[in-house]
Amino acid sequence: MLFLYAAPLLPAALGEQVRQQFHAEELAAVEVAEPTRGAHAAIAACFRSGKMVTVVSNNGASAVEAYLRRHGLARYVSYVSARRSPDPNLLKPSPYLLVAAIEATGQNPEQSVLIGDSVTDIDAARAAGSASIGYANKPGKRESLNAAGADVIVTDMNDIVHSLLKP
Repeated sequence: MLFLYAAPLLPAALGEQVRQQFHAEELAAVEVAEPTRGAHAAIAACFRSGKMVTVVSNNGASAVEAYLRRHGLARYVSYVSARRSPDPNLLKPSPYLLVAAIEATGQNPEQSVLIGDSVTDIDAARAAGSASIGYANKPGKRESLNAAGADVIVTDMNDIVHSLLKP
């Protein structure tokens, strides 16, 4: 990701070459990316419980969409708000992508929840006026996500599935 922040500082042709190579690498990564345990089930459970599912990602939109298609998840997702602009200032922790998803789906921030595994995710949710669920997938993340102000913290995405299935 650091390359994307440096690209605007490079001569225009070289910056574009860096962006294109980064994009190609993201698309290649889709082919070998291992799904987060429980994430696919959480997406499906959200959808089945009547919740609108959107994806908000600093990754390129075409890579996110390719991942969703590859894993049969596109049918559950109403909108993808991901990197389309070369401007790195629009990426999380900026609330730009989250606000775009909220507006595109006609929702409001107070009824939206961002599930994320980084402090920048939590920062974006707070800046957008949305709740957040921090996914502490590595040692030390619980503390950093808590310090960032996550409303809830889970260590297993299946916790989200179980909470949606409770009567």
